Amino acid sequence: MTNSNIQFPPVKSVGSPFANRLRGYFHRVLLPVSRLYCRWKGLGQPVDIYPLPFNLILKCTPRTLEQEAMAIVAARNIGIPVPKMIQYGDHRSFGSILMSRIPGVMLSEACNSESLSPTQVETIGQELAMYLDLMRNYKSPMGSRVCSLNGGPLFSPFLPADRVGPCDDEDAFHATFLEYALPDFWTVRGIRFEDNLTIAKDFVAMTHPIVFTHGDLMPWNIMVHNGHISGIIDWECAGWFPDYYEYTYMVKIDVPDSWWNKLVKSMPSYRFERELQGYRAWLTFAANSFSR
Repeated sequence: MTNSNIQFPPVKSVGSPFANRLRGYFHRVLLPVSRLYCRWKGLGQPVDIYPLPFNLILKCTPRTLEQEAMAIVAARNIGIPVPKMIQYGDHRSFGSILMSRIPGVMLSEACNSESLSPTQVETIGQELAMYLDLMRNYKSPMGSRVCSLNGGPLFSPFLPADRVGPCDDEDAFHATFLEYALPDFWTVRGIRFEDNLTIAKDFVAMTHPIVFTHGDLMPWNIMVHNGHISGIIDWECAGWFPDYYEYTYMVKIDVPDSWWNKLVKSMPSYRFERELQGYRAWLTFAANSFSR
């Protein structure tokens, strides 16, 4: 259920530009420290995510931006279990985030190794539904805009050209997908272009509340420990989206027997089957623009 009546805590920059640049230089020093630490501990060679002593992690990727650090802070402020954001470092074209390490393993790893009982999976599903409801209870300070936490563009490997917006409203967001509905470039076998376009447009007339959204909430971004969710990680795609987006993204791939799809669709707040069909049709149109 989406309430969206509670005022969202103020979202502030995570540091001055000058201070963030200095932290960026400091974080570069930490990269070889991480390699030495991993060698000492017998860990694999780090790529993008750099383990450090004192239960710390440094994330440094071409996709890391200040808006991700802001999203982590915002999620923590409303009670979502996330890493503690310690510092954001600016490297001009990208950034780095020094944060606490979340205990446990990825939910995908735990389920693939069958280390979770059916009861524990059910408990994790209930906890995830609770956290999603909590995120969706807040009113967007951006009004009708579909955008990142700082009001800028949204980034995701499953958005057209990996980057969208900021959009003035939901209609403008939908239009970014429909721009790719071009019959001359339609190559999908077994589906007529006109039929896919009808499905894609089916729910465009509907309106949805704009809510705080993780944007890439998949099993590999959920950490579990002792049969419970210990943290939600990787907030680089977070922002203000229509309320259907989180759920339709989670089950965007049509795998009927998938334990994950079944788990998501069993959540009380899942009521987006019509939107899901439209979203999947949009993905078919824009697929060639995705980086994944």
